[in-house]
Amino acid sequence: MSTTDSNLKEMGAAEAVPANSQLGNYPASLAGGATISLRCLFQIVTGCAVFFAILRFSPIIAIVGTVFIAPAIIRTGLAAERYQLEGLPFGLKRRFIVFLESLSVVLLTAIFAGSVFLVISCLFGILGMLFGSAVSNGDLSFDVAVVGTAGGMIWGMAGALLAIGYSAYSTWMPDVPKR
Repeated sequence: MSTTDSNLKEMGAAEAVPANSQLGNYPASLAGGATISLRCLFQIVTGCAVFFAILRFSPIIAIVGTVFIAPAIIRTGLAAERYQLEGLPFGLKRRFIVFLESLSVVLLTAIFAGSVFLVISCLFGILGMLFGSAVSNGDLSFDVAVVGTAGGMIWGMAGALLAIGYSAYSTWMPDVPKR
């Protein structure tokens, strides 16, 4: 059974590629304007090689480094695309500066979210201890404090996620000078 355009439409395919066309003839605008360069591909391969080298040395350092560096790389890529749209040069020096800015944004976001988590968790733990000592005669005060601390950690994680969302919303897009 051959797959022709009519068979593809019958099978429910969204759109069939014309038989006489070549994929290279489609403009980049059909892909949303997003392209990947050979330099970008080499940077990704280099990043993977560095990750696996560090992973062999210490898995914790590799994972923590990836958690901090990956968002910074994504934000730097957004800046590169915005610079390209404005027609501004985005050389190696500018890329390094924007990457350091992005890394600082990620680190400050982590510090902000961690602080929110600690404050909410500590407040719930203290409230749990106060409530436990006020309600019980001493037998259940430890249990109520543990439950309050566990609840505080859950609400602390929710607060930290909200802090990350707020920080990402307010500082994620890099500033690009207008031409």
